[in-house]
Amino acid sequence: IIVPVIRGRDVEQYGNLKPKVFIIAAKNGVNVRRDYRAIHEHLHSFGEEFRTRGAQGENWWNLRACAFYDDFDRDKIVWIELTDKARFTNCQPGVWCLNSAYFLLPPPGYSTNYLLAILNSRVIYFYFKLIAQTSGMGVPRWINLYVAQFPIPDAPSGVRQELEDRVARIISEKKDDPE
Repeated sequence: IIVPVIRGRDVEQYGNLKPKVFIIAAKNGVNVRRDYRAIHEHLHSFGEEFRTRGAQGENWWNLRACAFYDDFDRDKIVWIELTDKARFTNCQPGVWCLNSAYFLLPPPGYSTNYLLAILNSRVIYFYFKLIAQTSGMGVPRWINLYVAQFPIPDAPSGVRQELEDRVARIISEKKDDPE
């Protein structure tokens, strides 16, 4: 029930996500008191205010019910809301996102790398600036509502493969970069 999470600050364009933070993800049906005594004691130590918080599930130690928990177990694309450029990257199954990062599941027929090539392109950035809101400082707000409107071209298989290969090379080079 301890899962890795990424925060918005962890997300870079074609980034190499390496979660450094973990959360206790005790969904409804998980009995922390009975099955995870050490975790129960740790959570209990936060006091009565924590145990009576509003966003809880069946028991005070459970997360509130959420329709998309299972989506975290799939390949997904993540990005952040406030940034001056597209910062889309892939995220492995089993890694959760905090509310400072958005995610989408690739629709059937589209590979993650093909979508990353499109989403991180200058054409999408140009289009995005036409349709999206900005912050008070003029930085584009990459809100899911607008990202969902992006036109995804149905390119021939050879073009798709070339884009997928380029993205794979970029990601591989970033993994080899010691930062």
